[in-house]
Amino acid sequence: MEQSQIINYKQLQRELFNIFDEFFERATGSKYSSFSNLNNFDEQIRRNAQKIANRGVDAFNWGYSTLGNFYSKHATDLFIASKQLGGMKLVIGGSSRFTSSTFDSIRKMLLYTDTILIPDPVLPWIEKDRSEEAFQDVLLLENIFTILQVKPLVDADLPYPAILVFPSWEKSLEHKDEFTQVGIQDLITEFFSIYLNSTYSAPQEIASFAQKHETIFLELVECNKLFIAPGGGFSEPLAQNIVMYKNEIRTWRSKEFNNKIANIPDSLLVFNGILERLAPQYHLIENANELSAQPIFCLASHWHYYSLCANMYEHRLQNKSLLSPNTSSILQSLNAPNLQWLGNVPLTALVELRKNNENEYFRTHLDKYTKELNSASISDIDRIVAEVGRGIASLLAEHQKQIRAIEAKHSLLHAQTAIGGWVTLAALLIPSLAPFVGSIAPLGVAGKYIWDKTNEHHEKSKAANSLMGILAAARN
Repeated sequence: MEQSQIINYKQLQRELFNIFDEFFERATGSKYSSFSNLNNFDEQIRRNAQKIANRGVDAFNWGYSTLGNFYSKHATDLFIASKQLGGMKLVIGGSSRFTSSTFDSIRKMLLYTDTILIPDPVLPWIEKDRSEEAFQDVLLLENIFTILQVKPLVDADLPYPAILVFPSWEKSLEHKDEFTQVGIQDLITEFFSIYLNSTYSAPQEIASFAQKHETIFLELVECNKLFIAPGGGFSEPLAQNIVMYKNEIRTWRSKEFNNKIANIPDSLLVFNGILERLAPQYHLIENANELSAQPIFCLASHWHYYSLCANMYEHRLQNKSLLSPNTSSILQSLNAPNLQWLGNVPLTALVELRKNNENEYFRTHLDKYTKELNSASISDIDRIVAEVGRGIASLLAEHQKQIRAIEAKHSLLHAQTAIGGWVTLAALLIPSLAPFVGSIAPLGVAGKYIWDKTNEHHEKSKAANSLMGILAAARN
């Protein structure tokens, strides 16, 4: 398909999400919106395990067939549509899974950016056999359930798309495309050559070094913080991350995979864990370059590996970026723990904000608080978080000021109505005063009061539905 062809991305997105929606309902017997909240999905799956098992064969046969037909028919259409979009575009990366943390992070970043491009998290479970995974069907359903949370944004008629999900074919490329295979191999060899302070030409050489010199390899890995287990962090020692990785494998990987790695030394296990982190980085960098988008991450560990790659390439990745380091740091700071409440913004409210392009106002406002920072400050994420927090606090203060002004204005109107009511009542009691107060009847006074209260409620409601009001509600 020619890239000059205009693609109806809205129609394709809705078609894809309608398939997700029907697939989930066929498998579980429930609409995604009533099945569970994001944090209780596992519990609800266990509770409905028998019902899902009874429905499973037919549902999954339908899902695999219908999605397979869609992906075959529109293999690159949504990718091309993503390239054609303008504005501030981000592309998500770091993992093929779409988790509740991903969803919360996207809600925050949609307050700031124009469009977030999301590699389809369902396709990796369909395009290739995932025999290494212990719970393939459950994990597929979980990815469908979580990505469906953004469906209101897909269904809304927005001036430009808030999100666009595109098939990226990463698993297929890893196993069939020579260019991708060579690219990932080059990334691996250069990564370890830099951080192990040696020169390698193939991953096999690195694995051999890790096996023969286990202690040295693990010391270099810990010194350079090259390994963070799923769910792990920077502060935990390497030994603890290894334990977490082993627990992850025992829980989520297949029996065959566990048997395969059961007797390998910790150095080779860590090497494998790092490779699992680097492959998504390669795909993200490729997607960002192809789509002219800024790479973005939802978890601190993914940012960490991107930083390691950026340092390895001597800042070539940042130089290719379409966004300034300042903007990139703001986006990263929106996931800071003290701004976690930004993820409380309901999807319905986010849709309304996007219809009014209020993300542009939010972006302009926050940029004012960080544009004067020097390059050293920009690299200090704590400093950026503090400035972003100060900018958001000023928006909340402005909202409180607006509410107080509405209340003061209508308090005066209510007082004037009340005084008018007393004067009218006095005129009824003292006929000689009637010519001076006009013909306002007590019923008219009540109507005037109700009218004023209605206007007050309308103005407060309008303020509550503004960007500042929605942020205030999310924080509370």
